[in-house]
Amino acid sequence: MSSIQPPPFFLAELGEPPIQWELWIDLFEAYVDVLEDQECTPDRHLALLKHRLGAVGLREFENLPPIDNVGNVDVYQLAKKKLHERYGRKINVVLERYNFYSRTQHDDETIDQFVAALRGLAITCNFEQISYDQVLRDQILMKTKSRKIQEKLWSCGSELTLKGAIDVARTMEVSEKCIRTVRKNTSDLDSEAIAVSAVTKESKVMEKKSEWKKNNIKNCYRCGAGDHLANSKKCPALNKICNLCKKIAHFGKVCKSGMNVKSVSCVAAQEG
Repeated sequence: MSSIQPPPFFLAELGEPPIQWELWIDLFEAYVDVLEDQECTPDRHLALLKHRLGAVGLREFENLPPIDNVGNVDVYQLAKKKLHERYGRKINVVLERYNFYSRTQHDDETIDQFVAALRGLAITCNFEQISYDQVLRDQILMKTKSRKIQEKLWSCGSELTLKGAIDVARTMEVSEKCIRTVRKNTSDLDSEAIAVSAVTKESKVMEKKSEWKKNNIKNCYRCGAGDHLANSKKCPALNKICNLCKKIAHFGKVCKSGMNVKSVSCVAAQEG
């Protein structure tokens, strides 16, 4: 299949490889997998690998010290191991595990996103495959952001599996999201009701203030007008003589001399 483009040479010139070894070998093996012209034996696999190493890469490979063939692996796997020891990223397992165990679930992160991140961190931790799921399960239990989910997972005891932990967390995440939505909608309705009540209450207070003010307006005791008090210089009764008691500085309509209502009304009509 000549139309399939092979990966770039790993090391065509002196210097550092332009592509990280782990990424390049993945590209190379994916390329080999799609070749269908003939069966890819270990020898052919190795030949293709050497070809794609590039001139400098091939020379570097040929100068690598031999390594023990533990487990009697084929020539391609042995060559791949040699190249990995030379160019592969040096992993500090202690640091990688520290990063794994320190990883907590973020506030805006779903359980599926959290598990995906843990899986990525676990790759370089050299966990035994048999305990891989258990390690992920324990980390979910210890580092989930939800206390309710954590309590539920603890209640499952030693029977809890990774799948079970994920299923429980997913279900509770959906439930908590629904509850938050309902509470928000209820809170919005309550806030609206409170606002309406506050406006109504304020309106009643203003009405009462207006009524009190209306009922407690003090009229001038000299002339009876409501637009000024008795000490105002604009009072028209200041220099007037009362038609009832003949005293100065008030009108008869507000006179307190003891005249009856009928007399006061007549005097008021005369003064008006």
